[in-house]
Amino acid sequence: MISIIFFAAGIFLSSFILPQESVPASFLFVQTAHSGTLLPQDDKLVLTLNGVSPTTVFFSDRPNRITGHESTQEFVDNWSDGSHSFAIDPPNAAMDILSGNDNDSQDILIIELMNPMYDADAKTLQYEVIVLEEPSSGISHYGDEMDGSIPESFGEIALFIDSMTVDGTICSVFGPCLIP
Repeated sequence: MISIIFFAAGIFLSSFILPQESVPASFLFVQTAHSGTLLPQDDKLVLTLNGVSPTTVFFSDRPNRITGHESTQEFVDNWSDGSHSFAIDPPNAAMDILSGNDNDSQDILIIELMNPMYDADAKTLQYEVIVLEEPSSGISHYGDEMDGSIPESFGEIALFIDSMTVDGTICSVFGPCLIP
């Protein structure tokens, strides 16, 4: 019995003492707004967020568990930086609308984001979007909750933006790509 306790304690302590393999962080970004619209414009579909937060929140999953925020202006300004930028490989996102089609339920639509335009004075953020059939890995848990339809105008929204991985390289808008 005592040997089992020492064995378990050894395993527990080894997780703190033994060096851990370095794992690059993969980030999700969150942008929130008071309302929005999803409307056709010329030959594109345009998502407009009204009353958008001036900050974009980011976080990573285990084992890194990094959290923080940056200005939404900085997020947009860095969109096309680097050889693996969001401009080159647009990120997927989950539009999570608190009051959707029946004003009592949450609506979720998976989209690809392109060409952001931010107006800090007007507190608006626009993206050209493509509606997707299936979410990417970082937002895959939304797959079972997808509605497939969103009203043209809606209330409170959270936009969960996936980081991207290119050939095992994890990239985001706020730093160099990390190669595992």
